[in-house]
Amino acid sequence: LAAQFFAEAAVVAALAGALGLLLAWWGTPWPEALLRRSFHAPVVSAAMVALTAGLCLAIAAVSALPLTSIALRVRPAESLAGRSHSEGAASRWLRRFMTTLQFAAAALFAALALTVLWQARYAGSIPRGFDIDGRVAVDLPWWSQPGQTASLIEQVRRWPEVVAAASADDVPGRDFSSWYGEFRGPDGRAVSLRTGVDFTPGYLQVYGMRVIAGRLSADHVAEKAQRGLVLDRSAVRALGFASPEAAVGRTLGTPANIDGGQPATIVAVIDDIRLEGPRSPPQPHAIRPVVERGDGAISVHTRDPRATAAQLATLVRERFPDT
Repeated sequence: LAAQFFAEAAVVAALAGALGLLLAWWGTPWPEALLRRSFHAPVVSAAMVALTAGLCLAIAAVSALPLTSIALRVRPAESLAGRSHSEGAASRWLRRFMTTLQFAAAALFAALALTVLWQARYAGSIPRGFDIDGRVAVDLPWWSQPGQTASLIEQVRRWPEVVAAASADDVPGRDFSSWYGEFRGPDGRAVSLRTGVDFTPGYLQVYGMRVIAGRLSADHVAEKAQRGLVLDRSAVRALGFASPEAAVGRTLGTPANIDGGQPATIVAVIDDIRLEGPRSPPQPHAIRPVVERGDGAISVHTRDPRATAAQLATLVRERFPDT
């Protein structure tokens, strides 16, 4: 009886496994289009077939165990004698249908849960181009002067737990996501880039924005002299440059709200800054290094965010008691 139960369960599991592989192979283009991600591992391969076969055998064994344990406890004569009087043909089919429905519902909800978990993990692991762990920031009042901001940053940098500190118009992902301007590359074509970030020395280090081409000076004086711009990879591609290295040192036409529309020079290229969700491609960015600035936000990379946040709030209240 145990061998019979296992054989029956193995046949059903094998058919289900084969159907599952075929459905997975047939349906692969749909999640690829939905997630905008190509799956490089083939669905139907020797390793996948072996894994499916192993799972089918395991499922068959688990399915046969309860039936075998029941059969070992039941006297065959009494079971066969009472079968015709306790359950009719309609009842048997109803029981089989309900059992199949229960297993199908369990498999469906398990698949949905795993899909949601996979999507959440995928969305959470998308590189943003900046780090937020261990970072704190504080807004400065609009009347703050560049000298006051520079003094605050210098004091914050002396705190033992602070790794880096700088100021900019905003923190990544908040208000500067709505600022755009039209820039012109070598071919003269207008390209809309996301702007709105003027940052002081150390800002890229604070948020872990990796420079992949070019370089920035320690004080941004040279960058200010040539009206420098920092682009991300998407901006380099949108403007028609062959590579990040090819873009460094080239001149761009700028919108009227940036240095009165005077040409700017690309001084460095960073990885893409992603502020969009997983279904949208990242918008290209152009951010500008400056020597100093007044209002905006001070951002800090710290080893003790809680302590730094408390000290930072106290320091700003002392320096700007009316805010």
